[in-house]
Amino acid sequence: MELFFIFASFLIYYKLKSETFMKKLKQFSLLLLSLAVLGSITSCNKDDDQGGLRDTHLVFGVTGDYAQSEDIIFQETNATSTADYTAMYSTSSGDLSVAIYAINVSWAFGIGADMSSLSTGSYTIPASGSYANTTTGATGFVCTGGTLTISSAESTSPYGNAGDRYISGSFSMTYENGANPVQQITIQGTFSNIYVVAGT
Repeated sequence: MELFFIFASFLIYYKLKSETFMKKLKQFSLLLLSLAVLGSITSCNKDDDQGGLRDTHLVFGVTGDYAQSEDIIFQETNATSTADYTAMYSTSSGDLSVAIYAINVSWAFGIGADMSSLSTGSYTIPASGSYANTTTGATGFVCTGGTLTISSAESTSPYGNAGDRYISGSFSMTYENGANPVQQITIQGTFSNIYVVAGT
């Protein structure tokens, strides 16, 4: 629509500029051109201002004695509390804790790892450093070990605290439960833009 106004304005301006009785029409065409340019600038500014918290994307698969796969996007509205997950990092202890408990996901699980700073790298998930259970009430699973890889850790500015980060990467964890015989599963997945709140 803006391009139409620009084209029409130029057409009117150049085609009729030799006509003396069209001075006012030329002024009108210039006004239309100015409005079209102003409108395009305003719409660009609105697009730039429509930022917000990033959506979190999580893809994971469960294999072993249970099988399940999920590909979900969490749409966030609050930096420190969501309906789908919590993620916290303690600067004093170096503990990262991520809990996934989305209502629409068949599995709820946590990821726990120790790191000296909330930055990229590969980290060991210790035994008992995570848990997993189905949201339908199956016997809970305890982690026997795993690996967390953070491929990017970006500032959440202008939201949150200076130490808060959006983290992206992958994970792989093995679990077993107390059933007889023992049941075992592996949960592997990737994630992007998990909002981690840093505190003491």
